Amino acid sequence: MEMPNYQLRLTSARDAKIFRVGFNNQKRITWSLCAQLFLPDGKITMLDGKNQPNDLAAFCDDAIKVLAQALKDNICAFDAILHMGKLAEEMSSFAQKIDDPLFELLIWSEADLKNGLVANQGLARISDDDQEKFILQGNQFLNQGKPAEAEKQFLIAQKLSGNEANINNFLAQSLAGQGKAVEAAKTMALAVQKKPKNVGFLFRSIQLQLVAGNLSQAEKDIEAVSKFSGLTGAQTLQLSRLALRAGLADLGLELVENAVKDGPWDAELFEHLINVSVGNGGEAKVFPIIRKYITKTPESPRIKQWWIRTLIHDGELEKAEEAAHDWTSSAPNDWQAWFQTGRVFFAQKKPRRALRAFEKSVGLDSKNAQVFKLIADACISLADLDGAKQASDTACALDSGNKNFATQAKHIAKLRETVT
Repeated sequence: MEMPNYQLRLTSARDAKIFRVGFNNQKRITWSLCAQLFLPDGKITMLDGKNQPNDLAAFCDDAIKVLAQALKDNICAFDAILHMGKLAEEMSSFAQKIDDPLFELLIWSEADLKNGLVANQGLARISDDDQEKFILQGNQFLNQGKPAEAEKQFLIAQKLSGNEANINNFLAQSLAGQGKAVEAAKTMALAVQKKPKNVGFLFRSIQLQLVAGNLSQAEKDIEAVSKFSGLTGAQTLQLSRLALRAGLADLGLELVENAVKDGPWDAELFEHLINVSVGNGGEAKVFPIIRKYITKTPESPRIKQWWIRTLIHDGELEKAEEAAHDWTSSAPNDWQAWFQTGRVFFAQKKPRRALRAFEKSVGLDSKNAQVFKLIADACISLADLDGAKQASDTACALDSGNKNFATQAKHIAKLRETVT
């Protein structure tokens, strides 16, 4: 497929823009707007201040004939050209900043469009010395779930000069799809070497290095990305999770702490901060975070439970009870709402009301061991040692490795011995 001197962009069923096609100093294709074409009469209006080139009229006449034939014989193709032209027009004037995840999604959507075109016998029109042919064919096979066939195409593309980083990126995906974890990781590392600032490449490399067991390389890539400025909340969340998988607990916590501090943050990011903090130091690590960032009852159930637990810890029991009551009123079938309500009543030294709330929680989810542990505590307060033993036994059965549950069971056994 030869490079044309001009390209046409339909902006409506009657109008088109004409672009000069060329190359810049980096051998990248350039499009320069030069003329407007009115399709009904073929009138050309130059827009770049230059005289009309001799070959432009012939190009426009041929394009009008092709479009007229498409309108007659292949309306689907004409509509596709028109829609793509309108999309290209919109994107060329897209002033809003696009972050990396959105940009990558747009690029892949464009690649998906290419795959749809080449699947319709388009590849047959591309010469065998055109690297793009094999890249398109490889991505088509990837989309079809045929990674082995995709690998073959990318290896051919690799033999043709240029575009090394992107080809290695695609090749790594085809290798990973076949379970060739070590090869995939090595290949992705080559892509990162060529484009060390490409965030998408680095994230993929981290994931592949972890699968391959290359922790040192994964850590290196994670450290590199952590130094980038302008990461989105979603990217920071992903990087923190990858850091935890790589055993970099301190970095995983630091990343999400800084993201929340810098704001704005969403519930998923803040929930992750809670989870990492619990794993890094227990509930005592969470209370200061809740106090610092949460000023009213949050919507997220995960954050809401820690809001109530913090209020209990700080002795603000009336406020905690109000929050718990609102929760059970708005979500009466939420086991967590009744569980936290029971916590509040127990802290208020109202074991009977706590027990009723815990029992409602168990009725909604009978597999939560912690609820049974607190039921046992409530039963002890009511001097119901048989009930305490039964609840404690259930907690231990549900979570046999929990040391706190085992300690409680021993305590109950001693109390029962004292009574007998």
